[in-house]
Amino acid sequence: MPIDRTQLSALAHAGLPYWSPVSVAVLDGLLDALALAPGANVLDIGCGDGAMLEHVVERLQGTGTGVDRAPGALALARGRVGRLTWCSELPTVPSAGIGGPAPDLVIAVGSLDAEEAAGCAGGALLLGELVTLGTTAIEGLPAPGMNTPARHGWRLVATVVLQEAELRAYEAHWLGKVRAWAAAHPGEDLSDAIGAHEALWVAGGLGFELTAWRRHRAYIARHLEP
Repeated sequence: MPIDRTQLSALAHAGLPYWSPVSVAVLDGLLDALALAPGANVLDIGCGDGAMLEHVVERLQGTGTGVDRAPGALALARGRVGRLTWCSELPTVPSAGIGGPAPDLVIAVGSLDAEEAAGCAGGALLLGELVTLGTTAIEGLPAPGMNTPARHGWRLVATVVLQEAELRAYEAHWLGKVRAWAAAHPGEDLSDAIGAHEALWVAGGLGFELTAWRRHRAYIARHLEP
């Protein structure tokens, strides 16, 4: 059976803390900036194998729900941390968590734009996505600072932009893992996946922007508190 997208992600990110270029140190710095109270309820949209949500929940001594539409990713997440909630559907009511009140923190790293994520969140947002850093625009990728929750009373508290050198190290890891696996399994054709990554990264001019947001206290008091 051909390798699927979830298996490919698990393979390519083996040895990295998360299914993204984000390091533990960068993530912890953003959590420090958000200054959430212990016991926070966290929603991770596009949770992958659940590693990032697991770390955030442990650090905040809180609870968490991970959402991913890939059944294989959810299976990995459940096997990783059984005590958290894992599901395949996003919240359907704006500013409401799954089966309860709005989560204290919504994480959307490479999965949703800011407005969609903000519609699910209570007090805090953690966003991450590829951006274009060069003078030449790359179709489908924003410039840094463009993915912002324009409504709902948000303020920016921290920004980290991973530069091209850091991303090239990440991509070298990704390609190295996939190429090694393909060489050991000659019956599996991963040339399309490898070619797509090479085409995106070889051109250069890419960064990865992470932003941390808090709602203004006045908005919370008016719209979210009972």
